[in-house]
Amino acid sequence: MPTKAESLTKDSSPESTKAAISSCISQLMDEGGRSQEQCVAICMEQTRKATGKQLKKKSTRIGK
Repeated sequence: MPTKAESLTKDSSPESTKAAISSCISQLMDEGGRSQEQCVAICMEQTRKATGKQLKKKSTRIGK
């Protein structure tokens, strides 16, 4: 199923980008079979491809 991260564009605002990444991670976690770190990596890569922007890496652990 497509994620919100894949629907971003180069003109997407930082707020919509963050929301799409969060939604994407949640979606992939709900599908199961992947670790949180894998879900974050997948969503970040989808976002990079969709926006053409290099994103800053942050902690991949909830609560850090």
